Amino acid sequence: MELPMINTNYHTHTYRCKHGEGDIADYCRAAIDNGIKIIAFTDHTPTPDNWHNEVRMNLDELDGYCANIDQARIDFPELTIIKGLECEYRTEVLDFYRDTLIGEYGIEMLVGAVHFLPYKGGSTGLLGKPIPAEALETYTQIAIDTINSKLFSFFAHPDVFASAYRSWDENAINASRKILSAAQEADTVLEINGYGVLKGEIDTPEGLRWRYPLENFWKLASEYDIEVVVNSDTHYPEKITGGMQECLDIAHKYGLKLADMQARLG
Repeated sequence: MELPMINTNYHTHTYRCKHGEGDIADYCRAAIDNGIKIIAFTDHTPTPDNWHNEVRMNLDELDGYCANIDQARIDFPELTIIKGLECEYRTEVLDFYRDTLIGEYGIEMLVGAVHFLPYKGGSTGLLGKPIPAEALETYTQIAIDTINSKLFSFFAHPDVFASAYRSWDENAINASRKILSAAQEADTVLEINGYGVLKGEIDTPEGLRWRYPLENFWKLASEYDIEVVVNSDTHYPEKITGGMQECLDIAHKYGLKLADMQARLG
């Protein structure tokens, strides 16, 4: 069976997130050079309380971000360009997402994601040191809340927990099934994310594997009525399609249905 062409990318970043490079036009040129027809810009959203502002744009950069996307639509008419942001589910900023980002700035697509967990009175990231089972439970609940909100066009890297919880055991299986069940019930698209491929392999009790995508997660996903989207989550223009072929191979291997994101976005 011939695999579909990779000609869309609904998850990209810019220099504004403080851990990426390039601006809107740089990614548009890279998209054209690599056969991408539809590109969504989804940099890490600013928040009024500057939550984890070290890895997201500042609030005063939002005007320029949106203006640059508007200009790119003029400069690159051959592309379909979507104005989006990647957001963490936090009840205290949901009104900001709805009223300010969507209502005032005309953000067309919000992407849900979990990168940080409340833990032991502080916050722990999912791309650093290993986490225990109790933190995995916290991740799972936040993921479910994100999905159930139905505020987001898709839930990014749902298996990112595997970067920090490295055993494929009953805890990981139960967490995966809860997330997959929530996505099926809410009809929320899940993302197979290529950025984890570029991060290289890690050592786990089951041997070397990518941080994510976690193949065992997506094998389980084949048991659920869900749709997926394949994105690079690129932070560098030259990596515009980074990891996407590997993710597409996983989707094909397990018979996962690719979502028509344009139809969903209307």
